[in-house]
Amino acid sequence: MHRIAATEVLPKPDDSSILAAMRAAAVPGLAVAYLHDCEVERVATYGVVDVDLPTQVTETTIFEAASLSKPVFAYLLMQQVDSGRIDLDAPILRTLDYPRIRDAEQAVAVTPRLALSHSTGLPNWAGSPRDWERTDTLEFAFAPGSGFRYSGEGYQLAQVYAEHVTGRSLEALFRASLGAVMPLSVFGGSLQMEVSPAAGHDAEGSRTGGRAIGQWTRANAAYTLRTTVTEYARFVARVCSGEGLSRAAHAEMLRPRVRLAGDEWGAKPEAIGARLGWALGWGTQTADGRTLHFHWGDNGPFKAFVAFDAETRRGVVYFANGAGGLKLMETLAAPAVGSVRPISVWLD
Repeated sequence: MHRIAATEVLPKPDDSSILAAMRAAAVPGLAVAYLHDCEVERVATYGVVDVDLPTQVTETTIFEAASLSKPVFAYLLMQQVDSGRIDLDAPILRTLDYPRIRDAEQAVAVTPRLALSHSTGLPNWAGSPRDWERTDTLEFAFAPGSGFRYSGEGYQLAQVYAEHVTGRSLEALFRASLGAVMPLSVFGGSLQMEVSPAAGHDAEGSRTGGRAIGQWTRANAAYTLRTTVTEYARFVARVCSGEGLSRAAHAEMLRPRVRLAGDEWGAKPEAIGARLGWALGWGTQTADGRTLHFHWGDNGPFKAFVAFDAETRRGVVYFANGAGGLKLMETLAAPAVGSVRPISVWLD
């Protein structure tokens, strides 16, 4: 298999192939950005923000980033590590009261490092993540640090801890760090008046089974970021180059620390082998002699994907406003980072 070199010219996306893939996946609108040498090189948009009001998608169309929120939060937390305010290995619940976790013996082992790498043993969600007042008890599937279990609850816990330690809200931390890079983007609160938000569509491409973009008043580190493809690509460029972090914090964030067993999301272990793992805020794919860092987003009718190769300094990020959006992953990623299998197999 040909391995992409950093010096190769980034090929222009094949518009006909992308449009065909969108039709096959019933995705009405799409925005994709490509990175070369850790800089945003090209942004392309396709289709409409809403099939009932066919306004074209543009570079400033706002999408739900869904779980692409998590790498942004991880970056913000690593900046707090750099400042000395947060210790990655400090027990979170030693200084934070979190009554939803009642297993004191297990709780003492939960740290920010484990939360960011999905190694706490906590579930993805217990109760509705939209309900900040929920009291559902969180149970550990395994001893913290002994395995992988994708956990939005772990990220919400880390958010509460970061806000407790810094005395600042997630939105305030985001604005202070990335406000100039991502001025139209928000974790919590209302969108700016001048933006054009995308609408979500179901698996048939219909608004009937979709919904309007989320208007969350309270930020959640796991899923509430709303952003444009251009602004998120600028963020990925910073992660790719290490801007905004010390060299040590950047390396620590991207270092794989846990391997997937292969049964998460129902994938067969033999389909992914030992090639997928997790760093701090980022998934990792090791295949064909290279390591990709990636994440995907799934808020129902809003889908997203990001991947970059720190060695070749190339990357891709896209947002789609249809439930079939992840089916576009291989078509859109290949020009920048090559094959994203077994990621696509794992998420299928």
